[in-house]
Amino acid sequence: MRPRSYDSEEERYKARQQAAQRGAAVRATASAAADLLGAYRARQQARRELEDGALRAKLEQQQGRHAGEWQTGDGWPDHSRLSGDDGGEARSRGWVRLVQQHEQCWQALEQRMPAASAEPAARQPCGSSSPSSTNTSGRLAFCDVPWPPLDSAAYLQGLIALQQQQQQRAVGQQRDEVRRAARRAYAHACLRWHPDKFVARWGPLLEDSDREAILHQVHELLQSINEAWGAKQREWATQPAATAAAAES
Repeated sequence: MRPRSYDSEEERYKARQQAAQRGAAVRATASAAADLLGAYRARQQARRELEDGALRAKLEQQQGRHAGEWQTGDGWPDHSRLSGDDGGEARSRGWVRLVQQHEQCWQALEQRMPAASAEPAARQPCGSSSPSSTNTSGRLAFCDVPWPPLDSAAYLQGLIALQQQQQQRAVGQQRDEVRRAARRAYAHACLRWHPDKFVARWGPLLEDSDREAILHQVHELLQSINEAWGAKQREWATQPAATAAAAES
């Protein structure tokens, strides 16, 4: 018969062995989890980079697609050309032309896609033709959305000038009237580009593959419009009352 002390020593040895095995298993599990987390983060980073590149490509494609529709008699009046030394009045006229054409694109889209389609048909590739004649599928892809043809500050200023023009506002008019036109222009931009309102109107029509990119761009656009509006209000606050109306128009 084995001595009792030997049994106790053997049990302690087995206990130490089991503890070592449990520790090794815990460390292996932690190492595997760290590897999985690292791989997940790498995949997420790669996905973000891919989506950013795809979004940039979609924007470039969409801008190229609408370039023909936003063309004017003197060529493509992009923001860099319109912000030269040709005077504020000429620049404002160029912005108004682009905003008018942009509004016409939206009117055509709203007439063509008044309601969601239950079963979208096969659609043409993005950018294949003009937005007024392309998408008969009942679905709205990224490049079907008429994004503003100007940066947000110029887009907002063009909307303001268009509001004044539509209401036959003359240059040098009363400051309060000019600011009322500006508030209407800002409200118009918010009504179109606020994410909740955009989703309420267009959400059922969005292409599933483009939904995330479209809503991301809408969010970014509204944020930049709000920043442009805030800058406009700060500009007003620093203008002398006697010259404010002329400067705003």
